[in-house]
Amino acid sequence: GLCSILLYSATPSYLQVSMALVLLGFSGGLFIVPLYALVQQRSQKEEKGKLMATANFLGTAGVLLASAVLWSFRDLLQIQADRIVLIFGLFTLVATLYIMSILPDFLIRFSLWILTHTIYRIRIVGQEHVPFRGPALLVCNHISHVDGLLVAACVQRFIRFMVYRPYYEMKLFHWLFRFMKAIPTSGRNRREIVESLEQARAELHQGHVVCIFAEGTISRTGNLFPFKRGFEKIASIH
Repeated sequence: GLCSILLYSATPSYLQVSMALVLLGFSGGLFIVPLYALVQQRSQKEEKGKLMATANFLGTAGVLLASAVLWSFRDLLQIQADRIVLIFGLFTLVATLYIMSILPDFLIRFSLWILTHTIYRIRIVGQEHVPFRGPALLVCNHISHVDGLLVAACVQRFIRFMVYRPYYEMKLFHWLFRFMKAIPTSGRNRREIVESLEQARAELHQGHVVCIFAEGTISRTGNLFPFKRGFEKIASIH
């Protein structure tokens, strides 16, 4: 969308138009290639062929529909080419914002990946043990406030973190925790503890990944504290 707007504003210059077209093609590939990879990754083996065929059919239908819309804009409405590019760029930005509002998972994981891999040199060991689909409970130790960010950036699934309620309700981060679908938990109120454990268990039953920092607090010395039994109650079957 931004590259389309850049192309619209670059029309007086051949060099700027060429650069905008290159960036537009690159950004299109950056969108479509991971999308097809995601379709193949998330699909079951027995349905992968059907999904790829459906994706190709929808892609072809989209090209035909875009051609019809382009013809309508140019021949029926007599809109100039640069303005058509601008309109489609703005439409793409609006569609992107809508997609991010209903599917925030990928935006969050991508942002966290960029942030953490820029600051830290990360080496991932045992990633193959986290399933690509189905429920999983991650039980982690806790030595810093960035632990959650690192876990979220290194696991190829969207994770529901259990967050200490005073942190969850902080105005500065409350919107982010809600966006990440975090589960607030209390360290003292028994009723709230039970509710948070039940919510975590419900997320597992729905096939999601839940992460709990089982020590219950941050280790200031780096030593591993005894794990509390919350993760056992989450994993228990009723």
